[in-house]
Amino acid sequence: MSSSSEDIRKRSSRWPLYLGALLILWFLFWYLIGPLPADIAEIAELMMFVGLAATVTLSFAVVAKQFDFLSSKQGLYMTLIAVGFALWTAAEGSWFYYYLVGLDPFPSIADAFWIVGYILFIIALSTNARNIQKRFSTGMLAAWGLLSIALAVIVVGLDVLPLLADEITIDIIIAIIYPIEDILVMIPALAIVLKFKSGEVAKPWGVLVLGFLLTAVGDIMYAFAENAGLYSSPYSPVDLFLSLGYVACLISALLFKQVYRR
Repeated sequence: MSSSSEDIRKRSSRWPLYLGALLILWFLFWYLIGPLPADIAEIAELMMFVGLAATVTLSFAVVAKQFDFLSSKQGLYMTLIAVGFALWTAAEGSWFYYYLVGLDPFPSIADAFWIVGYILFIIALSTNARNIQKRFSTGMLAAWGLLSIALAVIVVGLDVLPLLADEITIDIIIAIIYPIEDILVMIPALAIVLKFKSGEVAKPWGVLVLGFLLTAVGDIMYAFAENAGLYSSPYSPVDLFLSLGYVACLISALLFKQVYRR
């Protein structure tokens, strides 16, 4: 084995340490903004989300370029993910703008950006899950089906049914779309986790799936807390989940670039 191959193998074996160190730093940053006055902390938090989304977008655009964008299946997945995060960056920026000018950001153009971005993620994850060569065993297929049904029941029970008790308005319809899209993200994400074999390629996909799952959990928690009148910002654990989702997606992009380096 050449020294360069050995160096690559050593760097690859250290990625869990890098991941752990980055997450620890992120938690420290998150709680450092705690002593700030609420208005300043709110602005800092909103700027952080815009910056995170933009960084993830650029990172996946770089990975998509490695595959010549739409010239291959992997290029298609990465391009869809990059465009999806670009839309989420526009959503975060729009939300920040509405906050600065004192307007209610819900419902607004930000919701259109988030919803369409979700659709691109669903397409990318579903297509990738379907194209993974390994097939489900009977037991694994049953596990995936049961977990998917359980997730759907929990999300519908927590976030959809309480909304249906109110008069159906455009606000309610938009609010219902989010948990439904969360379900549609988590189901193929689970399929990828359960189908992927161990190996270098599984690492970035696994971390990306973790990012989407953290985002979905944060979104579901936000909807539940908002419906119950429990949500407060800044310093909300819900927002911490959402930010960790972005961080995990960023790490996955860096891993994709390493694994698929030409």
